Amino acid sequence: AACETKVSNPQAEAAASSAAPAAEAASVATEAAAPQTLTSRDNAVSVSVSGNFQDQSGNAALLPEGANAEEVTLLQRDDDADITLSVTDLGKPAKPAKDYYAGLKSALEAGGLADLKVGAATENRMDYSFSYPDGGGENCIAIYHPENLYTVCAASATAAAPQLADTLKDVKLLKKAM
Repeated sequence: AACETKVSNPQAEAAASSAAPAAEAASVATEAAAPQTLTSRDNAVSVSVSGNFQDQSGNAALLPEGANAEEVTLLQRDDDADITLSVTDLGKPAKPAKDYYAGLKSALEAGGLADLKVGAATENRMDYSFSYPDGGGENCIAIYHPENLYTVCAASATAAAPQLADTLKDVKLLKKAM
C-alpha cells in the first residue's frame, strides 16, 4: 500500500523533481506517512491509519454534516491524500442494536445516496459507503455500544472508495470507564 501511495501522489513527485531540498522534503513527508494511531477526545475510539493526519478539531468547515463540535470527538485531515477522518458520538442508543441498524439502513436507502453500499450488521457495527455527486465520497462505520453510538467516517472529494475503506481498516472501540 505504501508503494501505491507514493505513485498516486503526483504533486509530491513534481516537487521532488524540482530541486534537491524539495526532494529531501518529499522524502521526509513520505517517511512521515508512517502508521499513526488516532484516539477520540473521549478515549472511546481509536483509528490506526497511514498518512499524515493533523488535528482539525477547531475547523468547523470540516465537521460532518449535521454534527456539532461537541459531538465530534475526533477530526483529523490528511491534506496530501485529501481525506478527512471523523468520529461522532451520537449519545446513548434508544433501541437495541438490531433495530438501530435496521433503521439506519432504511434511512440511508431512503436518502438517495449515489453508489450506496451497506454491509451486513454485526452485533456492534455496520459499514456503509456512498459517493458524492461531484466525485469522492464517504466510507463509514456505525459502532453500537450499550452506552454510546459512534459513527467513524473517512470522507474525501477526490479519494477513491478503496482508499477511504483502507483508512478505516483498523478502527477499535476502546474499553471505556463507565
